Amino acid sequence: MGLAFQSRSGGDSGSGSSASPTVGSITVVPSVSSIAVGQTQQYTAVVKDTNGNILNGVTVGWSSSQQDVATIDSNGLTQGLRPGATTITASQGGIKAS
Repeated sequence: MGLAFQSRSGGDSGSGSSASPTVGSITVVPSVSSIAVGQTQQYTAVVKDTNGNILNGVTVGWSSSQQDVATIDSNGLTQGLRPGATTITASQGGIKAS
């Protein structure tokens, strides 16, 4: 049986840290994927500033809403553990995308 993973783009117009530039949004790629138990899927995060410019070299935190279905490491590599669905989330500086 396969696994279903879903992610959505996120953003926040609220105030960020005083560091410049400020993260404005994060998009998780791929937005939807399906992998078999025991297989892996690499996720990436596209981080943009408040003006919509891509910020390179920004580290995001990764999480899986159902860690018994799939885990994700600090590099965005997901491992399918059992059939089911989970949401993969990337976050940085109070901004989350899932």
